[in-house]
Amino acid sequence: MSALRRAEDLYFDDCGLLLQAEDTLFRVSGDLLASQSSFFRDMQSFPVPPDATKIDGLQVVAVPDSAEDMAKFLKAVLLPTFFPPLPAETTWSTLAPILRLSHKYTVDWLLKRAVEHLSATHPTTHADWRLLEQAAEQGNFMLGASTDVCLDAILLARQLRLDWILPMAFYRLARTKDPEAVLASEELPMQDKVRWVVGLRLLDGPWRTNALECFWDPRGIPGCKAKGNCPEMRIGYRMALARRWDNKENQISLPLDIWGEQTWAAITGKPKVPGMVCQVCVEEMKKLKRAADERFWQALPEIFGLGSWAALEAIKARTMA
Repeated sequence: MSALRRAEDLYFDDCGLLLQAEDTLFRVSGDLLASQSSFFRDMQSFPVPPDATKIDGLQVVAVPDSAEDMAKFLKAVLLPTFFPPLPAETTWSTLAPILRLSHKYTVDWLLKRAVEHLSATHPTTHADWRLLEQAAEQGNFMLGASTDVCLDAILLARQLRLDWILPMAFYRLARTKDPEAVLASEELPMQDKVRWVVGLRLLDGPWRTNALECFWDPRGIPGCKAKGNCPEMRIGYRMALARRWDNKENQISLPLDIWGEQTWAAITGKPKVPGMVCQVCVEEMKKLKRAADERFWQALPEIFGLGSWAALEAIKARTMA
């Protein structure tokens, strides 16, 4: 027992429940945990075995979770400011263990709060996706998420049956620069590896092409201020993108990521200025691109074999009720 250490900020001498996770002891209120969790309520109703390990007269209850995960879970239950509800921000390293352990230990209110945080970064409408992208880092802990985090999000969504999370989770995983990590994952089921590969081929092929049809269809845009310049410039930009895709060193360009406000600004200029497209054409192209993005969004779940948004949103409504 000399190798055990007391958890910082989670060892209270006046409390009667002693949990051990790895080499760390947590001494907390058993009554408070029992009031929040049916798991801990039932656990404390069992008689103490005569051969139970004890410290300071208290039974040591060993749990299989990591000390780091248990610390975050207990802080979320016991300390109101540690994991506040939306719109407060959080991080993946905080959210993931709280999701897992609030589900495992049946802390329903905490699980619902954690699911709300996860849902906020995995929208089910294109409008909410655009708002999330415009928010940049504020509240979006999935921005620039690593392959491991994207995989973990899918695994948690599967484990907790949060199916509406999956379309955006698979889309983010398609951005990975490390496909070997996905295929080598021992936790991701083969069926999900297959849906990822099939979906990736569709994203990187026909759907990427559809996303940029506005560069050459229609060839002439009504009201164009530079009819001798704009059509050729639009096609030129489209061909430049095609050459970029042919460079295997470049990251895969996905339909929703491929052309944003900064790139629109880069090609917008006064009529007949070399290298620029007139404002009339740009505004029409933006409208066509938004329509293409909306069509893609509506198809996104089916691209990965996940059903329809309507069915997924029905699951979300039942879960969050």
